[in-house]
Amino acid sequence: MARTFLSAAFDLPLVRPAHGRCPRFAVLWLTWASQSQAVEFVQLQCSHITGTLDKSPYSAAMTSGLKRFHQSGQSHFITVSCYRRKPNFSSSYIYDLFLNCMERMRVRFEMCIYAYVVMPEHVHFLVNEPTQETLADAMHFMKLSFTKRLHHKGSFWQKRYYDRNVRDAGEFDEKLGYIHRNPVSRGLAREPADWKWSSFRHYALREIGIVTIESEWTARDREQPERTPRVFLSPG
Repeated sequence: MARTFLSAAFDLPLVRPAHGRCPRFAVLWLTWASQSQAVEFVQLQCSHITGTLDKSPYSAAMTSGLKRFHQSGQSHFITVSCYRRKPNFSSSYIYDLFLNCMERMRVRFEMCIYAYVVMPEHVHFLVNEPTQETLADAMHFMKLSFTKRLHHKGSFWQKRYYDRNVRDAGEFDEKLGYIHRNPVSRGLAREPADWKWSSFRHYALREIGIVTIESEWTARDREQPERTPRVFLSPG
């Protein structure tokens, strides 16, 4: 029986986004099984959480001639690369520092972050547009605040970044899956949950990390703040 975390926890009906529109919140669909009166995690049912692409769509010249469409009301799939694709994320400290700067960006620009993954030489994330300033302003703030705190010698980032408008729910699902499967596709982890620096563990384990993820979990916690957060799986 396929159910969302929230439908299992609160007996809510399953609701899919309207066709042709991006979902307001990323939805997690799961297959659950009951064994010895305990609910166990069996497998992820829908590919939009752990979906994979056959090969990366991003070339070394991916930002060449790039046109940005901001104030569109759409979500955005962002890729920020390290300078010359060097693996500058070389320690847990650097990963965690970047996540703190991402969260500062989210708060400062009143943004929603739906998903992210930090890889050794690049970062992917799925976000909405800031309400007041532009997405370019937010990216500049995040990159600059991070490098100032890191005290990195030389260039840490490529000057430009890849930005794709996410135009419908199907594309949103595809990008969400691509983000969460990236560490597995690259051979950095056996399972998406094994990679600490992504939003997958928020969806699969309801883990509360450095970055606040805009999801069904987060929305429900806001609506029912008195309810003790449920944890279905031990983070391990």
